[in-house]
Amino acid sequence: MTISTGLSTAKSGIDRQFVGKSYGPMTDKEQGDATAILNHTPVGLKGKLHVAGFNIPLGKSDRLSDETDHPEVETFSFVTDDDRFAVTEEDEKIPLRVRIDMLGSRVTGTITRPSPKYGSVAFSLNPTDEGFSHSDLRGVLHPERVSTQSVRPDEISIPSEGVPTDNSIRNAPAAENTSTAENSVGTSDYITPPGGGGDNDDDVGFLDADNTPTWGGERTHTFEDRCGEDSTSMSWTYEFGTSADVRYNTDGTIATDYDEIAALGGFKRYQMQAHFSEVPDRMLLPCDQDMEEGMPYQTNVEFWARQKGSTEQNEAALSEPQPDEKDNSPNPGDGILDLGLDIVNSVSGVYGSVASTVIKYALNDSSGSGIEVDHNRLGDQEEYHWMLPLDGGPEDDTEGNRYFPDHTENVAGASFHVENGLPPGYTAELETRSQFEFAYIDYLGGCPCPSFSTALKTTKTSVVSNSLTYTSVER
Repeated sequence: MTISTGLSTAKSGIDRQFVGKSYGPMTDKEQGDATAILNHTPVGLKGKLHVAGFNIPLGKSDRLSDETDHPEVETFSFVTDDDRFAVTEEDEKIPLRVRIDMLGSRVTGTITRPSPKYGSVAFSLNPTDEGFSHSDLRGVLHPERVSTQSVRPDEISIPSEGVPTDNSIRNAPAAENTSTAENSVGTSDYITPPGGGGDNDDDVGFLDADNTPTWGGERTHTFEDRCGEDSTSMSWTYEFGTSADVRYNTDGTIATDYDEIAALGGFKRYQMQAHFSEVPDRMLLPCDQDMEEGMPYQTNVEFWARQKGSTEQNEAALSEPQPDEKDNSPNPGDGILDLGLDIVNSVSGVYGSVASTVIKYALNDSSGSGIEVDHNRLGDQEEYHWMLPLDGGPEDDTEGNRYFPDHTENVAGASFHVENGLPPGYTAELETRSQFEFAYIDYLGGCPCPSFSTALKTTKTSVVSNSLTYTSVER
């Protein structure tokens, strides 16, 4: 069998057969075979995708349009609530969400459901006319040579068909958080605003954030002995913190600290913020001719918030999620959504340089925000779930990796309103989570420099969790 090397240019305007594998992106556990027939032209994509037991038509009435500004990658996505793809739970229809990325003749993507209960299935496809088969694509998963980023990957199962739940942001094991209340930001870090301050001059404290990051991940590819290279790898560190503000009295004294809310109707907005202190680096070796195409790029980020333990919704109600799918839209022409936050002073901890008043999202849908926000009742508790599609294209960021939120003034985030229904002296518990998805080029077979073949893959960071408490205090 002959396998072409590098990333060949996709043939445009003809039906082309692709084969590969579907897998769980947190663990790289194989689910099964995946195939596609794609007709790709400059005006869009049509065809069929067979993955996870679904036969999904693509662009049946109108060609799917490219939704990204990435210089090499084309992204196509849609949501379908047809009965054969959707599931109904508690009288609510949950659709199927499909994303396809094409980089030359390499294809990757995910299918999921916009619900915190569901995770995702990823797939990686290469063209059969270049000599690829299902068994070739199995090699790119190489789970025995992967240092997975999930804390307990054996506890995550991937069904042979359908969208899994074990690897969802709600159900997946969270990375261990080593932070404590003592090493989070406390009142000793605050400076009372001159002239008494007030709500518009609020300081910020982090209810939970890890000052010694442990939330890293790694992918390693080991070459055959005859290739003359031992291995190549990529690694990353994804950090996540949740903050609230300090409220001042008119005389400049603290009315409620960052971890306090006034009793019986007091409220605060909590900010969830995440970034890569170590961005994913490329797997391809420096000698390979497609280094720029091998740059990892962002695809999606999720956030999640709910009451925890015995705390009930009427004791700590959540509301007003930002961003949401209705009230936000990208700035004209740049695909950036600005979200104003009450962050006006620098703070210590993981986000020591946060001083920006906006959080920016590079959204991948040029016709609208593409944001999906889900609100669920869980007995006496509730939860919010955000899914933010991201544009893999380069941003004007000369300080770090162009494709990721890589420093604390360019973070991915969301926020929610907390209303306190408890009397003074009581404590409420909340939990927030985040997970980031990205794609990258991995070696498939052969030897690098110059004889190699590759596949485009999707993976995720660990689900990172924050444990939050606040005390109900007198007004």
